[in-house]
Amino acid sequence: MNKLLFDFYQTDKPLSGKLVYRESEYSLDFIECSNDNLVRLSGHGGCTSLTVHTLQIEVGINTGKLLYPWGLFPLIHAIDKPLIIPNSYYGELSINLKKK
Repeated sequence: MNKLLFDFYQTDKPLSGKLVYRESEYSLDFIECSNDNLVRLSGHGGCTSLTVHTLQIEVGINTGKLLYPWGLFPLIHAIDKPLIIPNSYYGELSINLKKK
């Protein structure tokens, strides 16, 4: 059986772009600001999506890097609450398929 693992690498900056929630569509979208940066991170083989229920996570085929989320993401039962934002770091997540 194969295992799907995720590797984290700390970087100095995020993928340039903007994550947008479209309330009328109940969806997430990512608007890239730099196609060159996206090609560099995804490789020349293009992209595919990793599906988590109705949410898609765009993945570079050659690099295995997770690029950005998009897709249906209804927040109809979300509750507004204060959020304490934890310390975070810029970084990249990559898919690593381990064969047994």
